[in-house]
Amino acid sequence: MDFTDKVRKLKEVLDLPSEPVGVRYTDEAPEKREEGYYTVCGGIPAASNGKTILLSEQDCACFGGIRHLGLAKREEGGVPGELLVEGEKLWADLTSYHRSSKTTGEIAEPPYNLGENVVLYPLSEELYNPDLVLVIENAEQACRLVTLNQFWDGKSPSMEMRGSLCWS
Repeated sequence: MDFTDKVRKLKEVLDLPSEPVGVRYTDEAPEKREEGYYTVCGGIPAASNGKTILLSEQDCACFGGIRHLGLAKREEGGVPGELLVEGEKLWADLTSYHRSSKTTGEIAEPPYNLGENVVLYPLSEELYNPDLVLVIENAEQACRLVTLNQFWDGKSPSMEMRGSLCWS
């Protein structure tokens, strides 16, 4: 794999304060990992700061994260919209909740059957060949990456402004 030089260069060029995060779907759990339960939103910065985090249907502390990572299918009658509207105040009303749920599903279905676990880890540790790399960045760094993406063909990336509505 030898990501060490690539990670160093990426951190240097983008002036990243923390480590890029490798994401790997696997049936095997890493030998060395943090104990306890993590949410997806909490696991990403933890991995960016040097920890190896295992997320599974049993070990993930976030119901939405389990579903969106594809570790479990959404069940009818799951988390009631009323809880997300009235309790957590993530949407203005039930109509907004249902619209968001429907359009999110139309963009992309979760990646089912890729593995029983999702491992988040500092990329430079080279635990796996990553399925995905995440970078925690500020607006300037994000703009540089979007511009770089256009370098070869001049095409702007198609974007959907979606993300988790919580921060754990």
